[in-house]
Amino acid sequence: MHASASIIRNDVGNPLESVGNFIIQVGNGIDIDVVGSHPLHGLAQPLKDAGNGLEDIGDKCVDIGNKLDSAANKTHNVAQGMDTVANA
Repeated sequence: MHASASIIRNDVGNPLESVGNFIIQVGNGIDIDVVGSHPLHGLAQPLKDAGNGLEDIGDKCVDIGNKLDSAANKTHNVAQGMDTVANA
């Protein structure tokens, strides 16, 4: 696992997903049903939207981390192949 990939994935992506989920849950908790009406929907919806945005950014960071890891592994494999050919 490449260090940069781990940082992007674990230290940025996963926490953003967690915070986003928490903010969505706060929005859901505020958006209560009162006799068939949702009087606090206007307050709750921006929280839900912000939470969804943070989750999306977190997902993208995790994806970038995974792709960076994959690219590092492929580069390593190419370097090993070149060493094998050079030493043959």
